[in-house]
Amino acid sequence: KKLLVKMEPDEDVRAHMRMNIQSLHSFGFILTFVLFAGALVGFAVIGGVVGPNVLVQNFDYDVDLFRDSWSGSVTDLNKLNQQILLLAKIQNKQQGSVGLSGDVTFLLSLELKGDLPESLWIPQEQTDGQVVVARTHTITCDAGEEFCSTVLLSHEPFITQPNYRYNVSLANVNDTTSAFLGNFTFDISYVNDRFTLFEVWCRFGFLLFTAIVLIIFAHKLKGFAWADWTVEQKWTTLLLVGLFAWNNPFFPLGLLINHWIPAFIDALMVVSFLILLLLYWLIMFDGIHRASEERNWFFYFPKILILTVLWGVTIAVFTMMGLRELDDPSSTLDNIPYYFVWKVIMIVLVVIYALYLAYVVCRAFGTMISKRSSPLLGSRVIFFNIFTLVIFLLTLAGFIAGYITPLVKDDSAEFLAFLSLYNLYVFTLAFVYLPNTRVASNALGSLQYDGMIELEDTEAKLTSHISENDDDDDFGINLESDSDSDSL
Repeated sequence: KKLLVKMEPDEDVRAHMRMNIQSLHSFGFILTFVLFAGALVGFAVIGGVVGPNVLVQNFDYDVDLFRDSWSGSVTDLNKLNQQILLLAKIQNKQQGSVGLSGDVTFLLSLELKGDLPESLWIPQEQTDGQVVVARTHTITCDAGEEFCSTVLLSHEPFITQPNYRYNVSLANVNDTTSAFLGNFTFDISYVNDRFTLFEVWCRFGFLLFTAIVLIIFAHKLKGFAWADWTVEQKWTTLLLVGLFAWNNPFFPLGLLINHWIPAFIDALMVVSFLILLLLYWLIMFDGIHRASEERNWFFYFPKILILTVLWGVTIAVFTMMGLRELDDPSSTLDNIPYYFVWKVIMIVLVVIYALYLAYVVCRAFGTMISKRSSPLLGSRVIFFNIFTLVIFLLTLAGFIAGYITPLVKDDSAEFLAFLSLYNLYVFTLAFVYLPNTRVASNALGSLQYDGMIELEDTEAKLTSHISENDDDDDFGINLESDSDSDSL
């Protein structure tokens, strides 16, 4: 005789798919937030105490550029110095007056010299083949400020020679310009080679820890089918893979070759991770309010469309900017073809995303406050809403302060804090969304026992389909789980 058993393995698995977040009490949630904040502050302190200065700066003060041209040089550079910048800070002669601004045209030339004794200074030709280029910058002097706005005259993204020499002069000196512009202070800055080694080891450490966390996360969930994973576990897996892009394993490649490809890969990986993170937030917040609705193309299509276009535009701007700087270090964003159009598109997309995110966040918090989510999902919704909102505000602060930019950071504390921010965020998600060890073990044991039933001369594997009774010799037993399926 056959014993035919009707069972729903998916629901049985979900009954045992109890994550750590569902086992945490109030103290556990508080402790998780405290540990995250403590680790973030700890990395910032380590970067500030142990980390070396990011930039080596060489100043030349009180240069009267209205009377004569200026020349300055740096020597003994190497590839670990990554990049070199030339900045000009101008004194404000009218500090007590109203704010003034005007366009000033600088004539800039750059010469390079090798490390051999017989090497000579060789002028670097720009895109149009000229040795001396003219670049116009708008100088703004605010009332009451000692210095006017700082001007970035040149940004060399790679160190190709050990010696650099700049020559700067003014092209359109007039009475109006000289009336509010005083002496110049020039700053030739390049990345500290000790900071480059510090950055390499930090990235390597986070890459290694990301691999370990991903392996542990996959090992804990290997007994469950992909269809039985919660939406948080699926997204956490994608974010863990995305962390490899954020930590950039190809960073040392840019120190070895002078080519645009490493810079393009760096921009591609960083922007891709940030876009993935923005998509995750949008889908999760919207999914909280629409927990009971079916996921169709209309749910995903507008989100993916907005962020895909934003991803493409951002990559295009960074790539064109990098290519322009390779040919002409004095090039500015305004020299990028159709930069104004790209800028408008980016602003429109960012505003659309911000409004969309604000809308779904308000609806998600409304769902949480009204307690319309099931008790099973309550802790998950509250944790995700609060924790993600904190990360989003920190990210927004980073963009506003200029910490998350393609240029170098101001100090090691800022660098390590924002490098670790998203790593710690995803690591925390991986911890709280792991299946509880005891419950997961019980679930696997249950599947091993119920998944194969042998009754005397019958060997049949348990399936999720119902076998129909052909006659009175066969009968069915319904073993259905009472647990609700994951609705988030």
